[in-house]
Amino acid sequence: MLALFLQTVLGNKFIGHALVIGFFILTPVLYRYGIENRLYLYGEQTPYTYSDMNGYGHFVQALLWSTLYWLCVGALLAVFAVAFAKRGADESVRARLRMARSRAGRLLPMAGLFAALAVASGAWFYYNTHVLNQFRTAKYARDHQAEYEKLYKKYERLPQPKITTVDVAVNIYPERRSFDGTGHYLLINQADKPINEIHLTDAQEALDDVTFDRPFHQTLSDKGHFYDIYKLDQPLEPGSTLKMDFRVSYTSRGFKDGNERAEFAYNGTFFDRNYFPSVGYNRGTELDDPVRRREENLPPLEEMAPPGDPYYSNLNLFTENSDWIRFHGVVSTSPDQIAIAPGYLKREWSENGRHFFEYDMGDARINDFFSFISARFNVRRDRWKNVNLEIYYQPGHEFNLDKMIESSKSGLAYYEKNFGDYQFGQFRVLEFPRYRAFAQSFPNTVPYSEEIGFIERLKKADDIDLLYFVTAHELAHQWWGHQLIGSETQGSNMMSESLAEYSALKVMEKRYGEEMTRKDLRYELDRYLRGRAAETRHEPPLTLVQREPYVWYSKGSLVMFALADYIGEDKVNLALRNFLEKNRFAKGPFPDTRGFVAALREQTPPELQYVITDMFESIVLYDNRAVSATYVPTPDGKYKVTLKVSSQKKKADGSGNETSTPIHDLIDVGVFSGTKEHMKRLNLHKEWITQENAVFEMVVDEKPSLAGIDPYNKLIDRNPGDNLIEVDKK
Repeated sequence: MLALFLQTVLGNKFIGHALVIGFFILTPVLYRYGIENRLYLYGEQTPYTYSDMNGYGHFVQALLWSTLYWLCVGALLAVFAVAFAKRGADESVRARLRMARSRAGRLLPMAGLFAALAVASGAWFYYNTHVLNQFRTAKYARDHQAEYEKLYKKYERLPQPKITTVDVAVNIYPERRSFDGTGHYLLINQADKPINEIHLTDAQEALDDVTFDRPFHQTLSDKGHFYDIYKLDQPLEPGSTLKMDFRVSYTSRGFKDGNERAEFAYNGTFFDRNYFPSVGYNRGTELDDPVRRREENLPPLEEMAPPGDPYYSNLNLFTENSDWIRFHGVVSTSPDQIAIAPGYLKREWSENGRHFFEYDMGDARINDFFSFISARFNVRRDRWKNVNLEIYYQPGHEFNLDKMIESSKSGLAYYEKNFGDYQFGQFRVLEFPRYRAFAQSFPNTVPYSEEIGFIERLKKADDIDLLYFVTAHELAHQWWGHQLIGSETQGSNMMSESLAEYSALKVMEKRYGEEMTRKDLRYELDRYLRGRAAETRHEPPLTLVQREPYVWYSKGSLVMFALADYIGEDKVNLALRNFLEKNRFAKGPFPDTRGFVAALREQTPPELQYVITDMFESIVLYDNRAVSATYVPTPDGKYKVTLKVSSQKKKADGSGNETSTPIHDLIDVGVFSGTKEHMKRLNLHKEWITQENAVFEMVVDEKPSLAGIDPYNKLIDRNPGDNLIEVDKK
């Protein structure tokens, strides 16, 4: 219709035809990458997706009304096009106006109808996106983050009580993508002086009401910047406790133009502790992009405190104003769904058309980190020793359940043997829709996206099995993150994520062998190199990592795996076990990377202490290269290989400046048969490299095809592709 209008008014058939052709070409493309992806985002039904559509979904409503609006606008333009259509030989504007007036009587009713429909649908769209819901841009969100910091960072070190008990009752309404709940915290003053103000951050704007078990009055209510202050009429003395009751809720109203809460779906609601009030200022909400901070007139991002800082050593990395808590929760949902929270199921019942579940952690203390999930689940159950294994999944998504169970059993066996007992009697994996693509480890409970797990497919049998790895990784967090928590200082993130990565890699190695491990290491090396290339602030050494996931994930897994290769897997695991036993469920001061490195050094021989320094406390880069490789047959039927290599070693600062340093390193050299994708080890051993160029000779039993230096990419090499070279006959 728009094409007809333009063609008629402009008198140019090419424009009209081009628009029509473009429409038919772009429509399927826009559908595939626009509508379909947004349907995934909002949890509606598409092939192989998790959620179904209960009536009209919120996004479907937005799509319906916006489509109706533009169709009516297009139809209105088409009416005008008909009115001004050329008739006869006179093409002047005056002639067309005369013709339009003569046709107006027949066309005005149709034009009025389309105009009325366009106004009505546009008004309804505006009402939903700007009246029922506030229209927010990315800039709006950044502005409010910045203002939160400007206004309230001054309270960051203000003494606040710590949460020791969480007891909540949550009602999930999947049919309207909403929830409400009540609860209470038990707070204790662990400071050395009285506390007369309670500060709360409401990051998700879900807090409705707060009361305390003593007289108080509210002195600040800044809903625009999610901050409230309550003054106690009688200060909370050191060692005393305070009960705080609250109400929380989130209600989906109509439909939005973007900014939908992906946490709430008709089948697959998943939201976490962020929807409940946190005590004190939360610096996790601060902008960390240097460019955005400059745009918002903020100073450079404050660095995390160094290990040993007297203040931050007494705060744990994940929840500043709580340590280990007792947890109890009752959660209700629709009658056809199962609702889950951390803890052991104590009771299940139906009442007033609702399905209720009661969960309790008993005497176990957990991190102040909990979540709620509700969906129409099937359950796969199994057992490993005294641990109940449960997988809650969407019916029809049985594809990978066996592999998840296998990874869970293998992980439990390896982690208990090497690191100590699993602290719970159950381990649960819970599927949620692919509007978010991650897995996250809560106490004995792992929400896991269908996209990266339940419907994941390996394109080739020898591809990296990320499903197996991620399951093992999230299970490992039950040790590294739910038994060991570092202080809120530089480096502590690696004691959670790097150790979970290493643990999962070891489980993968036992399952898939050396060849898969080599692919894993190369994958992590690529991710690390890409991450440091995109760094916008500065890159720290691993033991001082702050907000750099590419360091604590990818580099962390590489160097931990390499260290196990250098000093032995048993020595590394003994160091981790000793460190964990010393710091398990610490209450402050919390451990930091100084103690972690000391535990590693204790198990590392003197000649390899440099490995700890290079890998954990420095940024070291290698340029290892296989220059040439030849072989000659020997009289006894073997093959003598001569390998020439080149090695350079550099140290970098956080800004990327590099300095050459003398090399005196123990590095793998080896000879292989087969291809780079499927190598068979013929001879692999370590050699001390003490100069840039070196020559090595090795005798192997089979005809060689490849040889090289650091062939498994255990070291940080920016050009790992030249570590191997084909072996030629001399």
